Amino acid sequence: MMLSTVAFALTILGNSPAVLPVHDTVGLEGPPVPTLAPTLHNLYPQRFDASYAPFPSAGDDQAQRAKAVQHSDFYYTRLKIHQWGAIVMIPLAIAQYFIGQDLYKNGNNAAQWEHDIHGPLAATIAVDYGVQLVTGVWNGVEDWGNPGQARRTVHSALMLLAGAGFVAVGATAPEREDGGYLEGNPSQHRTLAISSMAVMAASGIMMLIWK
Repeated sequence: MMLSTVAFALTILGNSPAVLPVHDTVGLEGPPVPTLAPTLHNLYPQRFDASYAPFPSAGDDQAQRAKAVQHSDFYYTRLKIHQWGAIVMIPLAIAQYFIGQDLYKNGNNAAQWEHDIHGPLAATIAVDYGVQLVTGVWNGVEDWGNPGQARRTVHSALMLLAGAGFVAVGATAPEREDGGYLEGNPSQHRTLAISSMAVMAASGIMMLIWK
């Protein structure tokens, strides 16, 4: 009687028609005594299913990995040029900042060498920026769609914004003749120069942090 009760409880719990009641009469032939396997199979099928894999296999893990990114050899050459251009830009920008600050404060009373070097130094910065622009855009086209696209897009947008600022800096540069400024707004020129260098620095720091 006790076995019949246990079998009936397991049948209700597992909701399995495979579980049959047990004859409580010893010695009579009848269905085999039910086991816990059918009921547990209904409750926890994943533990009895050979196809169930609670953890991804090595093959699944490899399939989920990102595909290897391939670049041309010239890509890495351009990347090195781009990176070195960014490094060279640092002392150029710092020197131009301090020279520009002295020219802004002292005007015609600033040292003659500062007046003489300010223009060529600005031209050197423009050339360096142009090299970074060409190598960056070229590599960006080759690397389009690969992981990190959002970061590269933000970096490119900031660099283009800085480039537009440098164009404005050159357009507002005061012209000096016979000891006096004929055209241009020194205050506006200075503000645009500092803002453009700040945007370019932020773009470079962003890529340095994000790799």
